[in-house]
Amino acid sequence: MTDGNKKVDRSAVGYYGGWIPCSERMPETGIPVLCQWHKRNGLDTEVYFSILHVDDDGKWVADYGMPNGEVVAWMPLPEPYEGGMTE
Repeated sequence: MTDGNKKVDRSAVGYYGGWIPCSERMPETGIPVLCQWHKRNGLDTEVYFSILHVDDDGKWVADYGMPNGEVVAWMPLPEPYEGGMTE
């Protein structure tokens, strides 16, 4: 992928759009990140995406509780939009 004249490595760890497998690295405690998690339902696997963080016990949690599946990858959230507000 190119960004203007610069080449952007989308697989770079920490680059928005680059998934980081949990088996390679976990995020810092308490920092919200976008997660992909899987839930097995019989023979099928359901895929979910949620904003979660790791608590002090090393468990994935969200405002609504814990996911009922296995978190397999995560990525940092993008910076918030800071453009002008429209009325």
